[in-house]
Amino acid sequence: MSYKHETVAEAKVKSEEYVERMHRHNEPLSVEPELVDFRTAIENKYIKTMHRSLNTAYVYIEGEQMVLGWIGYGDFQSTIAGDSKYVVYARNIGNMRHVEGSDEHFMRSALRLDKAVKNCNANLIRYTSGETGCALSELPKRKFSLLSREADEAYSNVQSSIGLIDRTNNTGLALELITLIQDGYVFRQPELHENISKLSHLKDQYNKHSRNNQRPMDFVRVYKNPREELCADVVRIININAYTSWGRDKPIADRVSGKDMYLAEALPENIAGKVAVMAMCENGQFVEDVGYKVDDTMFYFYPEEPTT
Repeated sequence: MSYKHETVAEAKVKSEEYVERMHRHNEPLSVEPELVDFRTAIENKYIKTMHRSLNTAYVYIEGEQMVLGWIGYGDFQSTIAGDSKYVVYARNIGNMRHVEGSDEHFMRSALRLDKAVKNCNANLIRYTSGETGCALSELPKRKFSLLSREADEAYSNVQSSIGLIDRTNNTGLALELITLIQDGYVFRQPELHENISKLSHLKDQYNKHSRNNQRPMDFVRVYKNPREELCADVVRIININAYTSWGRDKPIADRVSGKDMYLAEALPENIAGKVAVMAMCENGQFVEDVGYKVDDTMFYFYPEEPTT
């Protein structure tokens, strides 16, 4: 396992479903009065909490896209029974008493409420745009993986249809057949001619969508600054295909390349145009050669090809 990044939108849906389910069964929303005290102690003008489970609550900042983490009160040890404690779960915690990747690795616990509040203040911090882009990049990566599978399957099927079963050993023959078609040769069997004609395009698609390609993407996050001005950050994700969760030995700087900050009206025309296109799409929709829409405030775009 790795750290479980969640958007505020996702957490709100889960929280509402939890509350509805508990009300439907006439069950209490929380069984731990200490959790109520914990939530009250950390909430302020900016920091908010919402129900997550009987003994945990999400922590977030209204207007921010990512959940900061969650807090809880109880025994969260997975191996042995222990005392109930105040717990905070956050991405930048590295509890070396527990295996990296386990839930406990991302937890700090305390017996006293005042110490627990200090743990929250130290560890429940805003996501940078780079962190957000990396945390959510599995979403467009799944779309690229699907494109890769589809391209691979289409290329394999047409090769099989003309008798090229072993792709590795028949690459040269496939190229010769493509060249014959390009030079104007017409095969006697119409179906064979049609399938060989498809080879060139399908080969290009296969190469284009290969999982082995380095796939940079521009992540765009739209938000309001403290002056209530609409802004946008643009962060280059170096390679979506190679993305894995960051950690102590995988710094976020290795995943992103620079960040540009703009007032919304000053956003470069090419990016503003893509935002306008993707804004009309559904959340979670992918448009090939344009990008992927997380929601109305976050997008991944194919970078502009360099001009010569």
